[in-house]
Amino acid sequence: MDNQSTLELSGTVRARFETPVAFQLNGRIASRHINAGQHVEKGQLLFKLDPRDLNQSIRAAKADQAAAQAALVTTMADVKRDQQLMVESFISRQALERTELIEREARARFKAAQAQLQQVHNALGYANLRAEESGILIEVSGEPNQVVTFGQPIAVLAQDGGREVE
Repeated sequence: MDNQSTLELSGTVRARFETPVAFQLNGRIASRHINAGQHVEKGQLLFKLDPRDLNQSIRAAKADQAAAQAALVTTMADVKRDQQLMVESFISRQALERTELIEREARARFKAAQAQLQQVHNALGYANLRAEESGILIEVSGEPNQVVTFGQPIAVLAQDGGREVE
């Protein structure tokens, strides 16, 4: 007779890290490049959003930047002119300070327009959703033409590495 006892347990083997996959912006899924059960490598393209709205945002941000730059150039010329007029005593110090204040405001608007343009360019990069780590996609719910919101999970990635039993 065998004196060893056997212990039988049931459980589910899962990846130690299962990460929801989501876009960092709202949009319509243009294409899906993966399927559930597929192994993906870090950096591999998973989904793409339709870039039309983002491209339009870039055009609008470029126009805002150009307008802000034109306003800055104009106010810089005004300051230079007013400085000369003040030297010749044709305007008051207060009038010059007002023009200089308008120039600082125009410079701030130009910097804000540059930042907005950079932000829109960053968003265009976010339209391509790539795998953050290597692993297996255990769930994929995102489909082409589906409208998704910021942070809405459209897949789950079971990262390569350790496994656990639940």
